[in-house]
Amino acid sequence: MPFPAAVVPRGAAWERAAPWALALAACGTALAVLSRQVLSPLDPAGKSDFMQHAAFARALCQGGGIEPHFLFELVVCGIAAPLGGGHAFELAAVAVAALAVVAKVGLTYRRIREAGEVGAASLAALALLFAMPLFNWWKFPQVYLGQISPNVWHNPTAIAVLPLAMLLFAAASRTTITDRPRRLAGAGALALLNGLVKPNYLLALLPCWLALLVERAARSPRPSDTGWRRPAIFVAAVLTPVAALFAWQAWRLAGSGGGVEIAPLAVWRLYSPNIPASILLSLAFPLGVLALHWRSARRQAPLVLAWSVLLVAVLQMALLAERGPRWTHANFFWGAYAANYLLFVESAVLLAGAPRTWRTTLAWGLLAAHAGAGLVYAGLIVAG
Repeated sequence: MPFPAAVVPRGAAWERAAPWALALAACGTALAVLSRQVLSPLDPAGKSDFMQHAAFARALCQGGGIEPHFLFELVVCGIAAPLGGGHAFELAAVAVAALAVVAKVGLTYRRIREAGEVGAASLAALALLFAMPLFNWWKFPQVYLGQISPNVWHNPTAIAVLPLAMLLFAAASRTTITDRPRRLAGAGALALLNGLVKPNYLLALLPCWLALLVERAARSPRPSDTGWRRPAIFVAAVLTPVAALFAWQAWRLAGSGGGVEIAPLAVWRLYSPNIPASILLSLAFPLGVLALHWRSARRQAPLVLAWSVLLVAVLQMALLAERGPRWTHANFFWGAYAANYLLFVESAVLLAGAPRTWRTTLAWGLLAAHAGAGLVYAGLIVAG
């Protein structure tokens, strides 16, 4: 007697399996790429950002100095300290970063699935796992340094902050001044978490977020029972804690000989011989979506916000530098990297909900090209 047909429809089974398949792909990729930088560092001196942040975490566990943004190291310390010596801190750093990659892919899939089918959301999330700038002609096949990469594989705090940045962006795109205090407090907590892991994306998002709140308040009718109380709650729940965090971080940087200076394009020119080309190669997909679907794009509020944040982040990247020994480290680039990933996601959201035409196919092709470049980059890291 044959078995009865499955009760769950095939489409529903695939929808349940897709997130797990993506999580496995993300976890396997992250472990392969990240562990290579710890177990067999690419730098001839045996150094890498993962090794450096693992050393920060070890020093934190031993009562040493605290970094201006320390949350990643604190988590690594909590995991590695009970395990003892050896490579516990380095492996804990890889594990935390790998979990962040899995979370990023899961959040990406969920966001795109809101607008499109399971298949489109799955393929887009997989492509966005690898997406990096297109190949350039001056340092082929390297696609990272000097460009605005939507993905980063060598810096653990940049990897760890990305899922938090996605949650904060989602909160900012929905927030209004009249929201309940609990919701505003949740947005403030997300902002603090971002700042404690890596503050750059928050620095770019905050002015756009405030402008969006003012614009929404101007368009909506004024509630008679709130007056100044709700804006005061937002200031107390979000702005005051973030301002205090930024002030403390600036004080810590100044104490270590750092600081901020205005140096237009000075740092960027160290890594790119052709900045306009670097921008185009980094933004080919979102620019293509904007050009091919202009009418839809300008009506998508999250996409408009994502573009706004990227523009602010690129201005910070182009104009600002860190004084002292970290001048060449390009630490004002990090906000643009995270902002570009959010822009890639929101561009994919638009495409997932758009009719299937030659315009949509062409735009998806640009994303596939970004993913191909990222696959080559990841393969080069694994191969050494």
